[in-house]
Amino acid sequence: MKDLLMLYGVTLSKRYTRKQKEFFLNYVVKLCQEKNISYELVSEHRHFMHTTNLVIGNLHAASKVIMAYYDTPQRYGLRNFRYHPFNPAKNIQQEKQRAALKVLAGILVIALLIGGHLLNEHLHFVTTNWWYVLAAIVCGIFCLLIYPKGNNVNFNANSAAVAILMGCIEVVKQEDVALVLYDRGCNGYDGLKLLMDKIDKKARVLILDGVAEGEKVALAHKGMATNDLLHDGWIDKEYEDAHNALYFFEHCAMISCGKIVDHQFIIEPTRNKGDHQVNIEQLTQINKTIHRFIEGS
Repeated sequence: MKDLLMLYGVTLSKRYTRKQKEFFLNYVVKLCQEKNISYELVSEHRHFMHTTNLVIGNLHAASKVIMAYYDTPQRYGLRNFRYHPFNPAKNIQQEKQRAALKVLAGILVIALLIGGHLLNEHLHFVTTNWWYVLAAIVCGIFCLLIYPKGNNVNFNANSAAVAILMGCIEVVKQEDVALVLYDRGCNGYDGLKLLMDKIDKKARVLILDGVAEGEKVALAHKGMATNDLLHDGWIDKEYEDAHNALYFFEHCAMISCGKIVDHQFIIEPTRNKGDHQVNIEQLTQINKTIHRFIEGS
């Protein structure tokens, strides 16, 4: 497990840009070819967004499917981000707040530049050359602040889950198991939407989302018995009408590690420099659960 964490959480940890994603997918595809394991790339390009999922095994014949998103998130500046795996509306709310802060910061920068220019012209507060140097510095800092940049460390989002999934690659030689690395999962469900019509309606789907560390492990599920997967101390959360990742499949469960804040289950850190911790004991327990899911009937 530690070797897999080093590979997917350090060596191949950057999967933010399209080029970085392609590099990662090429590595996994080559691994599948070396092991003589079937695979399929499922892609879609729309609205200037490119989504590519990698399916390992025979997805159409699989009765058990294990998934994890492989893309890594944008670094979250200006404030901390609390990821809500079971309540995406809260994530959208935070994104809107972040966008509003960017707009406000832009307005303040423009006001500073205009105000400083007026002072320079009428009060000769600073020389013209020095003013433009100052303006360039202010604009440069602002651009660095708002420029989208991928987070460098991503164990909770979502390299630990990728490591667990890739540790199961040999089992897909069984016809009833498939693995899926799906794209655009750290900010939405674009990758999952591409899979809705490709998975048998009766198949059991298990999604790994933010499993590197957390005070509690939560097992959320819909239309699926999970008694054989639960451990003592885990949170058992059942949905009938899910408005999260569980929505896309008839029989689905999702494992996440986090804590409860204001009656909400959250995962943090996921989008800042703090996302480098791994609870090996907890991760090993989750890994055993995955293998129990594979071996079960």
